[in-house]
Amino acid sequence: NGRGRTVWWSWTAPSTMTIGVFTGFPNRTVELYTGTSVGALSPVSQSGGNQVPQFFVLAGATYAIRVDDFSFYTYGAKGFPLVITAPMTLSVTGVTSGSTFAAPANLTITATVNSPASAVTEVGFYGLSDAVLKNPPYTLSLTHLLPGNYYLSTYAGNQLGFFENAFINFTVTGPIPPNDSFANRFVLTGGVVAAESYT
Repeated sequence: NGRGRTVWWSWTAPSTMTIGVFTGFPNRTVELYTGTSVGALSPVSQSGGNQVPQFFVLAGATYAIRVDDFSFYTYGAKGFPLVITAPMTLSVTGVTSGSTFAAPANLTITATVNSPASAVTEVGFYGLSDAVLKNPPYTLSLTHLLPGNYYLSTYAGNQLGFFENAFINFTVTGPIPPNDSFANRFVLTGGVVAAESYT
């Protein structure tokens, strides 16, 4: 942030791989550099990551890791973790973006999470049917989907605070079922009856 309150580490990559750098708080700025002196450092481009930045590193190369947070200027750099690990990955099967299904569609969507650093705490599905699952299998079942365009957001988190997201859109095609003119109606009885209608 230009105030000179940063924390630096030197780290040598044991192998060529993508790493995630976790510092305990998602708003901290994490940067990676190569070079042998502070005045001659070259930044390493961030290669991905949502809450936890990821970088591609080469075996045997030594990197300078810079961590910055506005709170360092106000409160100082209090103790916080620095975890370098293979990043968490999230994949979704059962539906791929751009897929088309015939109505009424019945789909089973499964999220698979690989979290080398710590245990998975939850997997969430949002968009079509909101669900937060704490234990595997992380599966969402969708039934009788009518024609239309659909969007599904999936996320996974682990104990260290890593989060990854996956986004899927798909289409269900076919004729819209005709209005049955209340042929399948049923009568609501009781002292108080409440009904809601959505269009």
